[in-house]
Amino acid sequence: NTWLTIRDTIAPHFRSEVGSIFNDVDSMFYMGTFDTTTNLSVGGLTDSVQIFTYFQLDSVHPDSFVTLYPTNNDSMFIGYTFDFSFNGIDSAVVSIESYNIDLSDQLEAMQSQLNFSSSLPEMEGISFDITRAEMEDSNYQPNPPEDVDMANKFKIIDLYSDFPWDINFYLHVPNMVNSDGVSQILIDELLQNDPFSVTVDLGGDFLQPVGADTTIGCIDLDLQVGIPEQQVTIPLDGSSLGAFGVTIQFGSLFFKELKAYVNMDLTADRMEIAGFPPEFTGIGFPELEFEFELFNEIDFPLTVDIEMKGIKPSGDSVVSKLNAKIGTPSYINSISLDPIDEDIVKTNIVWSDVGTIISFYAPADDSQAVEVTLIPPKEGEISIIDFFGSMPMVAHADIKTRIDGTAGIRGRASQIWGSFKMKLPFAVTMNAPPFIPPTGISKLPEFTHDNRNKIRNSLLESEFATNIENSLPLGGEFAILLSDQPFFPKDITAEALNDSVLIDSMINNGIIPELYQYPDDYLYIVDDCDELNPRLNTNPELEMEEIYIFDVMKDTSQCVDGMKYLVRHTVGDEVDRVISYIDTLFRIILPSPLEYYSDTSTVGHPGQVLVPGVTGYSSMLDANRIFLLTDYGDRYTVPRFSFNQTGDQTVFFSKYDAIDIKSFITFRLANTGVFGPKENDIVILKPNGFENLFAGDDYTIRWRTYGAIETVDVFLVIGEKK
Repeated sequence: NTWLTIRDTIAPHFRSEVGSIFNDVDSMFYMGTFDTTTNLSVGGLTDSVQIFTYFQLDSVHPDSFVTLYPTNNDSMFIGYTFDFSFNGIDSAVVSIESYNIDLSDQLEAMQSQLNFSSSLPEMEGISFDITRAEMEDSNYQPNPPEDVDMANKFKIIDLYSDFPWDINFYLHVPNMVNSDGVSQILIDELLQNDPFSVTVDLGGDFLQPVGADTTIGCIDLDLQVGIPEQQVTIPLDGSSLGAFGVTIQFGSLFFKELKAYVNMDLTADRMEIAGFPPEFTGIGFPELEFEFELFNEIDFPLTVDIEMKGIKPSGDSVVSKLNAKIGTPSYINSISLDPIDEDIVKTNIVWSDVGTIISFYAPADDSQAVEVTLIPPKEGEISIIDFFGSMPMVAHADIKTRIDGTAGIRGRASQIWGSFKMKLPFAVTMNAPPFIPPTGISKLPEFTHDNRNKIRNSLLESEFATNIENSLPLGGEFAILLSDQPFFPKDITAEALNDSVLIDSMINNGIIPELYQYPDDYLYIVDDCDELNPRLNTNPELEMEEIYIFDVMKDTSQCVDGMKYLVRHTVGDEVDRVISYIDTLFRIILPSPLEYYSDTSTVGHPGQVLVPGVTGYSSMLDANRIFLLTDYGDRYTVPRFSFNQTGDQTVFFSKYDAIDIKSFITFRLANTGVFGPKENDIVILKPNGFENLFAGDDYTIRWRTYGAIETVDVFLVIGEKK
C-alpha cells in the first residue's frame, strides 16, 4: 500500500475519439462505447478524492454538411456513466491527533469513595481536619485477618490495550509518600501490546496534603488516559478495533497515627467564688500557688484556660488568666535534639505570683524538665496573688478546656490523667485597715423595766477585767462597738460613711429617704455635745448647723462627749438629724507573739508562732456606757478588728492559731437601789419635735410607758411660752 498525495492519479481513463459506428448494410448508426476498468487493489486513498470528466464534439467547416442517419433506437445522444466503488477494502491508514479522554465523571465517583470528611462523624462545634497520617508497617496484622492481603496495598491489575493505536495511561496519587517525601503511587505507561500489572506496598508510608493545602479532605487522584499523535492502520473488514481495560484495587488503609487539626471545646464551666469582705483589703498571700500535674499519652493539643474575674471594693475590675497547653509526645520529639521514644509526657503547671510556669517532662518521672516556659501576666491582667490580694467583693472563674491544633490519633487506647492542688500555706502580709465583719452584728434585746431600774439606780461602778493569750502571728486590737441601730460604718471617713452598701441598707430600713443622693445628701460624724445642744447651735456667731437630736436622746443631758453621733444631711430638710450613735463599749489589746519559728527551725514554718503573746489588764467602764446599754429599745453590738501592719514581712497562719480571751465585768451596786421603788417612765414617740401640725388635720399621739402607769395626761400649750 502506498500513501498518496492529492496530485496522484489512480485511474487514468482517456480515449482521444469516441464515435458512433455506421453499418453499411442497413445504413444505420449504432451507439459507440468506451468501457474500461482499473483495479485499485494495490492503491491507496487519501483524505480527498477528485474525479475529472471531459467531453467534446469535433467541429466541421461552416460550409460543410454533416449527414445524419437514422439510429437503431430512434434517438441521438451522447451519454456516459462511471462507477467508483470501495468493495474489497480491508484496512485504512489514519492520522490521529493527540486527544485526552474526559474522565471527570469517573474521577468524581472514585474520589467520593476516598473522601475522609464524609466518613468522619459530624458533631456540632467541632472542627476536625486530617493534616498527616502514618500507615501501619508491612507486617501489620489487621482484624479481621481476611484483610491482610490488601492491607495498605495499591494494585494495578492487567492494564492493557489491543487497539491498533498507542494509549498513554497516567495515574498519580500525590498524597502517598515515603519517609523521604517521594510519591509511592505514580504509574506512567505507554500501552502497546503487553499488559501491565503492579502492586504498591504502602506499609510505613505517609498520607499528606498536596500543594498549598494544609489538610487532607480526600485522596487526590491525577488520572489521565490519552491517545498521542500518530498514524495507524485500522481494519475496515468489520473486525473489532480492540479493547482497553484495567483493574484498580485500593485496599483498606490502616493507620498507625492520624495527625488532625482539631478545634473542639471539651468543657466550659463557671465557678462562682465567694467574695472577700471589703474590710480585708490589704491582706496579701505571697506564697499562694495553684499547681496542676497532668500525664498525657494522647497526642492531642489540649489547652486549659482559666479566667478569674473580680470586682475590687473600689469598684474596679481585676482579671487574672491561666492559659496553658498540655505537652504531647509529638511536641516533645519536635523540640528535642535527639528523638525521645516516650508515649507519656508529664505537664506541670504552676500559677503563682510570677504568672504561669509550664514544665514538660519526658520521661514522666524525670526530674529534669525538657522545656520550661514562663508566661507573665499580660497588659491589663494581674497575677493570681494580686488577684486574691485585691480582696474582690464579687468573683468568678471561667474554666475552659479545649483541643485546638494538630492532634495525633493512634490505633490504641490512650488516656490523660492528673491532679490539682492548691498550695496555700497562709503566709500572708497583713496591711489591712481596721475592719468590721459584715455578718458579725448581734442584737441585744431591750432590758426589762425592772432590771433597767435596778442597774441604773444601784450601780456605783463597773470594772472590766481580761486575760488574753494570742497565738495569731501578729498583734492588734479587738473592740466591741455599741449602737442603737444595726448599721456600723467601717470607719468615720466621708467615703466609708457614704458607702453604697451602707446607704442601701439604711434606705431599705427607712433610716434615710429613698431619694437620698450622694454627694448632695451625705452622712457625717459629730462627737462634741456643744454642737448638738439646741440652745447653743441657734447662736449665729457659733456658725453651727441646726441639728435635731431627739430621735436618739431625750435631751442634751444624755449626750456623751467623745461619742460618735451619726448625722444625716438631706437637701430640702430644715435641719440635719442625728440618726444613731456608735460607741466603743470596750477595747482589748491583742499582744504580739513572743517568739516565731525561724528559717533554721527544724519544725514549724518560718513566721509561725512559737510562743504566743500573753497579757492581762482591767479598766473601769464609764457609767454613761452602762446607761446606753440599758436604754429603752434594742441595742446592737459588733466586733471590730485591727491588726498590726506587717509591710512586706510575711507571717504564717496555721490551724493551731487562736485567740483565747477570758474576761468578766464586776458591778458594784448600792443595796438601796436594788430594793428601792421602781421609777415609772413615759417615752414620747410621736410627735417628737420639728413636725408641722396643721389646723383641721387629725394626728395620732404615740407614747410608750414603762412601770405601773394607769393614766396619762396630755397637755396642749399654744403660744410663745413653752
